[in-house]
Amino acid sequence: MHPALVARDRPGAECAHALLHDPLPAGQQHRYRGARRPRGGPRRLARRDPSPTRRGHHREAVVSELLFSYGTLRLPDVQHGTFGRRIETTDDALPGFRLTTVRILDPHVIALSGSDEHPMLERTDDPADHVAGGVLELTEAELLAADSYEVDDYARERVIRASGRLAWAYLAAPPAP
Repeated sequence: MHPALVARDRPGAECAHALLHDPLPAGQQHRYRGARRPRGGPRRLARRDPSPTRRGHHREAVVSELLFSYGTLRLPDVQHGTFGRRIETTDDALPGFRLTTVRILDPHVIALSGSDEHPMLERTDDPADHVAGGVLELTEAELLAADSYEVDDYARERVIRASGRLAWAYLAAPPAP
């Protein structure tokens, strides 16, 4: 059996070794980790979870959310404090937006970022405007952690990046009624 096979649907089958000694019942399938996957299946990226299981093996976490970041979520200290790990980013841009700033009052956010002034996306719909940034590949739990980090002045919305692909981004929240 190829060591890149990972069973994510069964408790106790966190590694390829467990698959050899604890095969799945007939009818259940293993999910692939790596470059090869069944045709037509969803594209899901796997990464190693830094927390070890009881036997010292690492669990696999599914990276399923893309977040366009243009500010403090790209900083290593903010990533470590928010996600518990450093997240690699892929450079991209966001057309039709420009940056403004917002004053942050939350002491926890100020301590992590080192600043009380943070950038904020403002939609202009002008194709000449664009904001450079990076795309973070996050798990659903990490995306919720990013939501907790961002203050109420931000709202998470889907945006189309310069690459033509969708991602989440934090924009200026609409004014309260």
